[in-house]
Amino acid sequence: MPLTWISIPAGSGTGRKISLYSLGSDETGCISNGLSNPATADLILIIKNIMEKTLFLMIILKHYNMIQRMQSIYLTLVLLLTLLSLFGSTLHFVDASGNAIKLMTSGSLTAQDGQNAGQVANMWPVAIILILLSLLSLIAIFLFKNRKIQLIIAAGVIIMSAGLILALAWYGFNVISDFKMNLAPGKSVTIPFLILLFSVLAYRGILKDDRLVKSYDRLR
Repeated sequence: MPLTWISIPAGSGTGRKISLYSLGSDETGCISNGLSNPATADLILIIKNIMEKTLFLMIILKHYNMIQRMQSIYLTLVLLLTLLSLFGSTLHFVDASGNAIKLMTSGSLTAQDGQNAGQVANMWPVAIILILLSLLSLIAIFLFKNRKIQLIIAAGVIIMSAGLILALAWYGFNVISDFKMNLAPGKSVTIPFLILLFSVLAYRGILKDDRLVKSYDRLR
């Protein structure tokens, strides 16, 4: 009984086909073009192995490109969100009069009209974390050919993203207690958590990519 069967047109206008197949455990085969020729068994086996490896390689490359593209997108989103926080506001508050106040990375509390509503001391840890997050995410994007280093950097991005959330929570609590303001819900609150989420997704994508390539190397 044939294990595999591949039909290929023999040529235009002939109406015939070349059939490639392998038989049983003796791994013999033949090419039939109206005639049987058992002497071509070795050639058929070589062609079969080449086709199988080529198909497997195509599948690997397809998944590899998809994963690599996705993790690069996640890292790019981390980069954009950190730059948005670095050059914009980190948290938003509302004072007792109902005025919207923005906490900048410099530590200044700025009202909507541009007036200074106060100053938070020692905000430099948040600025340093945001700068490092931007640099590391940018570097990781271009390290797709070195997955081990890319994986280490992505893990560092996750740790710093968690540190950013803790730092902002600390400074936000200080503003609430010292300036008698309330935290305003909005995008400024969700951005740090989005940075952490995309960092985790990028790490998982790189790890999955590494395991996929290693599994191909073992099969090869």
